[in-house]
Amino acid sequence: MEELKSEGRAAMILPNGPLFGDKKAATLKKILVEKFNLHTIIRLPESIFTPRTSIATNIFFFQKGSPTKEIWYYQMKVPERIRDPSKKVKNLQFSFNKSPLEIQDFDEILEWFKDKKENDLAWKVSVDEIKEYNLDIKNPNDVEPTIDLSPHELIKQIIDDEKKTLSLLDDVEKLIHKEIPK
Repeated sequence: MEELKSEGRAAMILPNGPLFGDKKAATLKKILVEKFNLHTIIRLPESIFTPRTSIATNIFFFQKGSPTKEIWYYQMKVPERIRDPSKKVKNLQFSFNKSPLEIQDFDEILEWFKDKKENDLAWKVSVDEIKEYNLDIKNPNDVEPTIDLSPHELIKQIIDDEKKTLSLLDDVEKLIHKEIPK
């Protein structure tokens, strides 16, 4: 980073740890935010390096010479070409071990990069909003739906789910007794 010329640009791939870590990671983040314009962080799918590692990874884009004022985040989706539409799997939970990432998988990000705008996958954070240089900012558009049930409704739902589970286990037990005699 220090070897960059003034106004020089660079990118680096980092695991999630340095986004929120302390000690050396905190020093790195402080330097990145105060001495460089850390303008964009691409959050890669968590499974991108599976099976070698399941550690979530990011691409940091920065320029030397001026401090960071705001950081754009972009949450990369699992590419359509390898996503199985029949399975209801979150974009972040897919194994790339059989279909590695290819250059065209970044086309959507490159298009967004030309004229950055907020959307379901992109959001902007002011450096003033980042406390203690914690760069692990989650996508505000990626919210888990909450189910607002009364305690009575909740316990009823849990009991109903347990009854279904017991019924399935009963069916499996009958099948085992039928197929595998004692």
